[in-house]
Parts: sequence; C-alpha cells; structure tokens
Amino acid sequence: MAKANKRGRDSVTGRFITIEEAKSRPRETTVVTIRKPCPKGQGKQSKTEEP
Repeated sequence: MAKANKRGRDSVTGRFITIEEAKSRPRETTVVTIRKPCPKGQGKQSKTEEP
C-alpha cells in the first residue's frame, strides 16, 4: 500500500509551503494529501476484453 504525505499549499499562488505555515494562515492555505504512485504492476488491474 502506498503511503500518503500531507503538504501545505498556498491557495493564492498554488505553491507548496510547510504544514506549520499552512496551519498558521488557514484563510489563504490548504493542507492537501499527496499520494505516492504505486510501483509498476502493483496498481489497479486493467480490464481485459474477452473475444
């Protein structure tokens, strides 16, 4: 299972900032969860069409 990371993002500029700064300015920032991509072949299985 891939681990998720919390990151702060400035709502005005869209730039990543520290979580501490995001918590101190809740009006202009949000805390978003960034998921790491799954290793190749470990993600969702693609549907195969049967003839």
